[in-house]
Amino acid sequence: MEDNSPASVLPTATAAAAPAPRLRRRWLALARIGWVAVTLCAVTFYVVTLPSYVAYLRVVIPSAACNGCLQLSPADVQTLRHLGLSIDAYVWYVIATKLLILLGYCAVGAVLVWRASTDRVALLASLTLILYTVLLYAPPDGGVPGWPLLPEEALAFLGAVCLGLFLCIFPSGRFVPRWTPWLLLAWTAYRAYDIFALSFPNAPLVRTPPDFAISVCLTAGLVAAQVYRYRRVSTPAQRQQTKWVVLGVALGAGGYLAAFLVFVVMGTVFSLSQLVDHVGFAAGNLLSLLIPLGLGVAVLRYHLFDIDVIIRRTLVYGSLTVILAAIYLAVVFGLQSLVTALTRQTSPQPVIIVASTLLSAMLITPLRRQIQAAVDRRFYRAKYDAARTVEAFAATLRTETDLRALSEQLMVVVQATMQPATVSLWLRESGRARMDQPTGGSDGRWAR
Repeated sequence: MEDNSPASVLPTATAAAAPAPRLRRRWLALARIGWVAVTLCAVTFYVVTLPSYVAYLRVVIPSAACNGCLQLSPADVQTLRHLGLSIDAYVWYVIATKLLILLGYCAVGAVLVWRASTDRVALLASLTLILYTVLLYAPPDGGVPGWPLLPEEALAFLGAVCLGLFLCIFPSGRFVPRWTPWLLLAWTAYRAYDIFALSFPNAPLVRTPPDFAISVCLTAGLVAAQVYRYRRVSTPAQRQQTKWVVLGVALGAGGYLAAFLVFVVMGTVFSLSQLVDHVGFAAGNLLSLLIPLGLGVAVLRYHLFDIDVIIRRTLVYGSLTVILAAIYLAVVFGLQSLVTALTRQTSPQPVIIVASTLLSAMLITPLRRQIQAAVDRRFYRAKYDAARTVEAFAATLRTETDLRALSEQLMVVVQATMQPATVSLWLRESGRARMDQPTGGSDGRWAR
């Protein structure tokens, strides 16, 4: 998140980017045909492997043989029987979860192509989402005997290249900074060698397996390019686009980890073996749907400038939830330990649970106010210094010549200082009747 001091809220217009490049005529037709072909291949691969994956999930294996897989152990089968469920119920739960994820990613990808098919960034984002789903949630090749590796590895390579290219050009559609094409070339070469080494481990050219540290360094380079573009080059609207993507990734990954940890704790407390871990893994994946949603809003520029309000409320209520949960658990376990030490009674006391709940309810309002004040002081400092922000914007008016960049900066100033529900900008130009630009609460696009 950026520092909303007046100096950072109002960047100069020297780095104002032109509209993203768009495809025309022949290239547009080729891009659409390629998108349809790749999408059909990816979805077909996903669907064709489902029957073999169902058979794979029904196989019961020893606990020691399951290293991060979703297959059940004998203890998991016993737990299912105690709950009145069968193995088929678990199998179809996992399959339904994966199909929902596939439909969610593909739906966002289809909307991107439908609404912005001439935008190369939108086409690339759509293709990345669809291939990412197949790569991350497709059945593992080790569980599908007899299935050739070539289609899966080809889709994996194409998806990795699309992801690297997207990180190199988002949101402007151009390679910035200048070294990003070389970074993309290194990323592509590494992914090609990685897939080749996994598919043909005994090939003469495969000297050593690919180093994981290289992948981490290349990924860090792609992220660093995004940070550089955000701080040095991006316009205010492009910064809002980046915030939407970062928020979607943060909420998707954070929600996945939170759901998985909750299920792990439940499995430990109630002694449900590893079954709860498997269920938590599948349920946590559903929260990854926040990633395509954030990306879709960013690319389509829909309600673009609502992101600051969403981030602010997420920080406030997310922190409030964590603090209240910690207080509740601390009070419950603390009082229960005290009662056990005094009375030797180990059974949970209803009075302790009621008292802890009432205490948490009483702390909601004061804690929310304190957290909101702390978040505003740390991340929305310009809100407390509106006079300096307006003065800085007045100085920008004397040097700014780009009307589009000036309107975006004005929109950021109004949002940061007053935070209204909606803002409407009316401009009159020579030769035109008027120009209306809905901003806060809309997609933030020019209506000419």
